[in-house]
Amino acid sequence: MIQRFQLAVYPDELEMYDSTDISPDKEATERVYSLMRKILKMNFVEHGGIKMPNKDQPYFKFSRNAQQIFNRWQRRLLEKQNANEESPIMKQHLAKYSKLVPSLALIFHCIQLADKDSREDIKSNTLMLAIEWGKYLESHARRIYSFADISELVAEKLIQIIDYHDLKPVFSIRDIYSKHRSGLGRHEVNIGIDLLLKENFIKEVHSEKRKGSPSQKYAVNPKAFN
Repeated sequence: MIQRFQLAVYPDELEMYDSTDISPDKEATERVYSLMRKILKMNFVEHGGIKMPNKDQPYFKFSRNAQQIFNRWQRRLLEKQNANEESPIMKQHLAKYSKLVPSLALIFHCIQLADKDSREDIKSNTLMLAIEWGKYLESHARRIYSFADISELVAEKLIQIIDYHDLKPVFSIRDIYSKHRSGLGRHEVNIGIDLLLKENFIKEVHSEKRKGSPSQKYAVNPKAFN
């Protein structure tokens, strides 16, 4: 679930705290509220939005240059996701960025439309601002994960798989890391399984012996998912 907190930041700890009493910037506050009111009432088609048949909301597209920049950025993102040195949890987090960065670009674009009352596609400088935000948020995500217990993160992912009924009531480790494409390797799955056993989310069972030793199976505790 933590991957959904894509705008999370981990602030630095203050060495010293100094209480201050500063009056709010009324002009800046009013400008923000004014932009929000304009966006709320905005007819996006009149500002370059494209209306599709049978769709309630129009959409904006990148300019030609912005689209080229996005394509290059997305390729680098996929390469980073597939890098062996990335942890499975971080790979899952980065997978959200292919939607996060365009969403930020759209938000910035709407603010600029309201501020300048213009009609245009999403420009390259707006996209670059969103990409820089993505870099900033990624650095904080790595910081947050560095403080996290990897066993808890993996166990959380396994709970998601079980809770969404992607596994049979009795399953094996192989079912998780091979069939369900969880992004977790065998080592990570073993770590998560140990914690789920400890917390009584699952219990060990044994399948019928065929050839060789019986394979280890696990059964879901239904009370833990009610």
